[in-house]
Amino acid sequence: QLLFKLSSSYVPSAKAHFDYDALIKLSDQKENTSLFSDRLSDIYTGKDQNPFSINQNLNYYYTLNEKHVFA
Repeated sequence: QLLFKLSSSYVPSAKAHFDYDALIKLSDQKENTSLFSDRLSDIYTGKDQNPFSINQNLNYYYTLNEKHVFA
C-alpha cells in the first residue's frame, strides 16, 4: 500500500487564505482460493486487484475583521 499526501497554502493578502490538500492511496490486493474434491478435479482460483482513491480538499478563508471570518 502506498500513500501520497500533498498540502499547499497560498496567502495573497492579509485577509485571504487558500489551503489545498490531496491524499492518494494505492493498494495491491491478492486472493487465492483452493477447492479440493474427491469426486471432481481440484479448483484453484486467484484474484488480483489494484484499487486506488484520491481525496482532495480546497478551503478558502476571508477575514473581514477579527470577529467575522468567512470560510
